[in-house]
Amino acid sequence: MAVPFSGESAAPIWMAYLFILCLLVPLELNLGPLVLYPHRLVLLILTPVALYHVFVRRVAGGTILPDWLLLFSALWSVLSFFVNAPDLSAIETGGSYFLEFTGAYFLARTSVRSAGDMARIARLLLLTLVVLVPAAAIESVTGRAFLLQMIPVDTYAVVYTQERMGLRRAQVVFAHPIHFGVYASISLALFYFMFGTARRIAGSLLSAVGTFLSLSTGALAAFMVQVALIAWNTVFARLASRWYVLIGLSVAGYVVLDLLSNRTPFHLIVDYMTFNSGSSYNRILIWRYGTESVAAHPLFGIGLGEWARPSWMGSSVDNFWLLLAMRNGVPAFVATFLTLSLLAFKSCRTRLSKPENIRARYAYVFVVTAIVLAGGTVHFWSAMMSFVMFMVGAGAWLVRFTEDATEENEAEVSAPVSRYTRQSTRRIRGS
Repeated sequence: MAVPFSGESAAPIWMAYLFILCLLVPLELNLGPLVLYPHRLVLLILTPVALYHVFVRRVAGGTILPDWLLLFSALWSVLSFFVNAPDLSAIETGGSYFLEFTGAYFLARTSVRSAGDMARIARLLLLTLVVLVPAAAIESVTGRAFLLQMIPVDTYAVVYTQERMGLRRAQVVFAHPIHFGVYASISLALFYFMFGTARRIAGSLLSAVGTFLSLSTGALAAFMVQVALIAWNTVFARLASRWYVLIGLSVAGYVVLDLLSNRTPFHLIVDYMTFNSGSSYNRILIWRYGTESVAAHPLFGIGLGEWARPSWMGSSVDNFWLLLAMRNGVPAFVATFLTLSLLAFKSCRTRLSKPENIRARYAYVFVVTAIVLAGGTVHFWSAMMSFVMFMVGAGAWLVRFTEDATEENEAEVSAPVSRYTRQSTRRIRGS
């Protein structure tokens, strides 16, 4: 049964702010064999608090099925690390994974619980991009990761990748240029739906420029799928069945590609989504040998062990979903994929009438869709996996949400959201 959130106490929004800001601090704190990044320290402290709020105090609407599925996936993954390497390394690997995968999600579950909270998170992300995107532009043109090189203590290693279009792939303060691209790209829907006109334009431009400067296929895919969904929703706003039509057209398009081409639709999509033919061929090989690894080790995967492949192939797997199944087994993959799918589906089934909540739902579902598709072309790890899981948890409040017309709930919505949504109330309710 859906329940309102009025008057409940949970993790305050500043905890979410602290977590996001710590993601952008590229420091390594070595404590013996342990490597603690700032965001891991925050999660180490806040994860027990978040779990207590959700499972014991039952705030944020109480537990939902995706909560249990995600917890199962995390615990199964930790178990798989112990099965494949029953030593102290499994404790470090499993503990870090649990914090970054589960802790970030439940932190968002307990600190982001309204459209107003989502707007506040969007404002913080916009402010960070105001700083990061100009730095990325300088890095791309000069060819130097100057922010990482300026820090006098242990930090992320500078990644030297092949230039694309005459530019260095901007890494800025992340472990890899791909991560900067994902950070910039999956915020687009939040900027578009949670802001007024000026901030929406500024946020969209910063997201676009940051995505481009990363020169990452996965980031570009995440950005473009949000653009496509926003455009479809805008053009066919008066068509009630527009999403069923879109699904039908997508399936039909896949079938047509399969019938008319001598290559599979998967091969065609990979070929046209990558920046060069060598990269697309490598992704196809990764899929081939990666799925063979999953078939050979379906239950607990291979942990952090080597996967069978030709000697000349690298060990990198640019596919979050595939690597999850390879390392931690099919049960972990299925539970995680079901978590995201159910969150998106169930939030769409929630009955909403207030424009700010409807716009929050659009933003959330589009972001989750972008994450799912981007995960098929890039791998999320460490800080970026935490950010992705935080974004997944940041809209879970929609699943058990009931609108309450009290002044308290109205006050939760930020002024920019209210001004914009008042202007577009008629159009949204009509759709």
